[in-house]
Amino acid sequence: MRQNTSWETLVRRWKKSGVKIVYLAAWHFWPRYQFPYDYFIALCHDSGIAVYAWFELPQVTPLFWEQHPDWREKTDSGRDGKVNWRLQINLNNPQAREAVKEFFWRMLMSHDWDGVNLAELNYDTANGLKTPGGFTPMNRRYPPRF
Repeated sequence: MRQNTSWETLVRRWKKSGVKIVYLAAWHFWPRYQFPYDYFIALCHDSGIAVYAWFELPQVTPLFWEQHPDWREKTDSGRDGKVNWRLQINLNNPQAREAVKEFFWRMLMSHDWDGVNLAELNYDTANGLKTPGGFTPMNRRYPPRF
């Protein structure tokens, strides 16, 4: 949300303000862009700021969503599970779940994180009862196991 401010300036401001920890979205992978995690983490560490990997499962990354349309969660109306801003993957699908676990561990092990934030481990819905066609998870092939 600060596209016009350099990372260096942000980190300086955070340090001056007494920020000790930032949660860095661990899903910034697109077909033509990947966030420079190592650079940003080092920048924060140089200023004494810890960096936690922030995951929003069942979203993985926009690139993962693009590469695996058959693993997308479905809404009640049968549409792909892009509800609100998260691109939801069907974690009940054994192949998808294994690929997500692999991504998760690879992401954690390949950067110098100080911790992990597993946020909002849930499936979204669009406007609750007002929009029943937006309910997830409703994947017919791999329904949720409760």
